[in-house]
Amino acid sequence: MHSSFIRRVFHTIKLKPNLPIPAISPCPPRRVNPIRSYRYKSPDNYIPILLREKQNVRISCNTYFGQHHLAPVLSLMERQNPGFNIWLDLNNQQNDLIADDIDIDIRIGSVKEPHLVAYKIATSFRVLCASPLYLKRHGTPLELDELRDHNCILYRPREESMGLWRLTDSRSATESKVKVKGTLSTSHSDVVKTWAVKNHGIALLPIWGIAPELASGVLVRVLPQYQQSADIIAVIKNQEKKTHLIRTSVDFIKTHLQASLPSVNSLHEQK
Repeated sequence: MHSSFIRRVFHTIKLKPNLPIPAISPCPPRRVNPIRSYRYKSPDNYIPILLREKQNVRISCNTYFGQHHLAPVLSLMERQNPGFNIWLDLNNQQNDLIADDIDIDIRIGSVKEPHLVAYKIATSFRVLCASPLYLKRHGTPLELDELRDHNCILYRPREESMGLWRLTDSRSATESKVKVKGTLSTSHSDVVKTWAVKNHGIALLPIWGIAPELASGVLVRVLPQYQQSADIIAVIKNQEKKTHLIRTSVDFIKTHLQASLPSVNSLHEQK
């Protein structure tokens, strides 16, 4: 019955019984749009993933400056550039841009790595300061060497040695080094400022970080003719110096940080 059934089928479709049935080619694999595949895999994170593929910017900075000055600028940058996905890493250690996969490192000071490129964001400097009460109790130093006899609050910026202060005389442009000591030390400049306000000693701090305290008299300059260069710079990897996204980000940060930070001229008037 089986063979007769097959003959009747072939007769119906007008095919000879000994004619082989054509093989059916397999369907080609369906091409999946890589962006759409993200949506299927992670619907809740579709937009962030898409933006990371388009315009991801990883930025690092020291904790104090990043929290108080850089973060508001990045908030504005994200609002004005909807395609940007910004990651801000705050720490007080020197970053390895390649190993840590950082696009832009905002630093206070200078760049020493030969494979990195630095762009100056703003002119800045550190100054010596203390509370009026501390100076009343322990006296005001009149010469740089007298700092050795004072309790100095030690702060180690990412690029400096702790306890070794390099200071430039603004009158003669000569640099001097003085080794200081103290009973309090930290890697966070905001803590240094708090201790200085609470009468613990003399501190060396970025002038933009203590501008309100200088203006109100909570802190006063010590040896005001001396300062330490601490320009704000943006550091990027050499191979990315012509990348439009990175250069656009650096230019935005430069423009808005310069507008938000106290001007150097006005700060000089607070000596």
